[in-house]
Amino acid sequence: RCRSRCHRLFSIIVGYRAVTISQQAIEVLKQQKEKTNDQYVFPSPNGGPISPDSVNNMLKRVLARAGIPKVRFHDLRHTFATIALQNGVDIKTVSGMLGHFSAGFTLFAASSQR
Repeated sequence: RCRSRCHRLFSIIVGYRAVTISQQAIEVLKQQKEKTNDQYVFPSPNGGPISPDSVNNMLKRVLARAGIPKVRFHDLRHTFATIALQNGVDIKTVSGMLGHFSAGFTLFAASSQR
């Protein structure tokens, strides 16, 4: 379980597995969905889903404008896990949030990044 510094978290179904996000994130996504009036929360200009390449290009532009070195989306997962563990979230909770099959795998993955 999260300690007192964590937001209350809720699980939602995304694709083929549950991911955990905060109530604040849920509210932001609901507001975005209302703005789009589309079946997708973040539709492409033609109304379909956004392609992975487009999302990666958007990330690159945002990072460049902010003066942040290039990172991949997967790198953000590692950053999240590191910060969560540093702030007292237990390894089992972080492992579940990342969708790992075991806390041992999360520890292995974390140690191999050093």
